[in-house]
Amino acid sequence: MNGLDPKGFIEIRDVILKLNSEGITFLISSHILSELDRICNKIGFISHGRLLKELSIEELHSASKPRIIIDAVNISNIEETLKKELNLLDTKIENNILNIYDDIDINEIIKSLVSNNIKVNNISKIEETIETYYMKLIGGILKWLTKSPMPASPAALVQQNVPLAPSPRVTASM
Repeated sequence: MNGLDPKGFIEIRDVILKLNSEGITFLISSHILSELDRICNKIGFISHGRLLKELSIEELHSASKPRIIIDAVNISNIEETLKKELNLLDTKIENNILNIYDDIDINEIIKSLVSNNIKVNNISKIEETIETYYMKLIGGILKWLTKSPMPASPAALVQQNVPLAPSPRVTASM
């Protein structure tokens, strides 16, 4: 599906979905993970020639749950306050960041923080993509997100003997 214009993508997607509804299974290998999310019902993640994980689209969406993250100084106290005030049940502190998985409007959290005079450095809603799920799966998301400035070109990386990370590849079947 690489190399198609948007109209071509839509036409191919429609043909694949139509034939799949008639019982035909497709095996698609692509680096365009967001497009696979729209047409596949099962995804396998491959890195360095090894199948790392195979799961249904429903399982993938469940594993990459949206969340609200809060970065602040007294994160444990903030977690306790928000749990009490907003009846939060699904929270987790990782790397001094509060992750809230409860289905709650971010504005309710902000109101609670303001009413309790709590200062935060950052509050954001995170919705993972297949790409971020893949990067976490191969253990590269932290390196990927926190890399120092990259050289201008892949050739510069090779000259510096920096190993290039594998491109994400998903093999999907329907």
